[in-house]
Amino acid sequence: MTKLKMEHIDIDIKIDFALSPKLKILVDNKPIKDFTVTSNLINFSTFIDKRKWSLSICHYGKNYITHNEEYVEIKDIKLNSVSIGAMIWETIQYPYDISNKEKSKYQWKGNLYLGHNSTCTWNFTSPTEKMLRKFYKTDNSNTMNSQETTRETLEYMKKKFGITIQ
Repeated sequence: MTKLKMEHIDIDIKIDFALSPKLKILVDNKPIKDFTVTSNLINFSTFIDKRKWSLSICHYGKNYITHNEEYVEIKDIKLNSVSIGAMIWETIQYPYDISNKEKSKYQWKGNLYLGHNSTCTWNFTSPTEKMLRKFYKTDNSNTMNSQETTRETLEYMKKKFGITIQ
């Protein structure tokens, strides 16, 4: 088995927000950024040195009395300038700072609106380009001229974009 090369990844996160939410960004549960939001775009770089890795966005420190309207909504995540697309919905949101035992009671699948102190986590694989090509079904090792026109691909795209034909 060959050792995975360290991969440099630029990450851009597009958000909407109200008031002054505090966010922590973690990669593999290690803090990368900890800040008060002032912009709709968060960008940073990181290095990944293993096949499976995670990205977490944590809204914390909200005072429900003085900042009732405070929230963060995740709109898009880009890895090396490529949107993760519908993969953004493949997350489970948990309240911030709860025990692993409590996580089974309090979870919201596919919820990108962090109105409470909570955390969303996405799991990815490296190399990033290969993961995204597989997700978008554009891996040119399996296609001719990087295009597929099969019934399977058509059905996949209909499902991903919620298209129904009657």
